[in-house]
Amino acid sequence: MTARGVDFLEGWIASNVTSESKDDAEAGSLAAKLLAEAAVAGFTFADMGLDKDSAEEYIRAIIVHVGEPGRPGD
Repeated sequence: MTARGVDFLEGWIASNVTSESKDDAEAGSLAAKLLAEAAVAGFTFADMGLDKDSAEEYIRAIIVHVGEPGRPGD
């Protein structure tokens, strides 16, 4: 995990996961989009402290968070 990778992840999440993001299928497609855009920017999932499966889980938690108060995992 790198600070730049985490910054990229947080910025990407803020720009791509919205209150209109709703379900598990979307979490999978968003994780794939994240991987593609991170690769173009020169980041790996390891740079962001994730792997493909944990990226989907993280995005699912964010989707829930966008619709409910609190932080993912609270």
